[in-house]
Amino acid sequence: QAFDQNKNGTLSKEEWQAAVAALLPGLHSVDANSVFVRFDASGDGFLNLAEFTSFFQAVNATPPKTLEETIRLLQRAFIDNGLGLCESFQAFDQNKDGTLSREEWQAAVAALLPGLHSADADAVFG
Repeated sequence: QAFDQNKNGTLSKEEWQAAVAALLPGLHSVDANSVFVRFDASGDGFLNLAEFTSFFQAVNATPPKTLEETIRLLQRAFIDNGLGLCESFQAFDQNKDGTLSREEWQAAVAALLPGLHSADADAVFG
């Protein structure tokens, strides 16, 4: 309801894009559009509450695998690059403060797995 600017009970593609930009600023607009298309079961170019909730119910009905697969990909990348956990952490901790910021994490993942979407890297970071 907060993003339904014209208060007609649905979200247009434009309203959806604005909502995603506000809630997930790092998500690429192409990815946001892909999600919109998957949500829009009727194909009418608008999301209603039933489409929105049924999509999430269907997604949550299956066990999550994406995060685990992403972690496995990262682990394989560490091994393939000859990096142990300590060496990886030290290499990723660019400012050497003993912690990884989200930015340091994303830069490290982008270097190790350039094809991995930033949202997937973010999911691992938490």
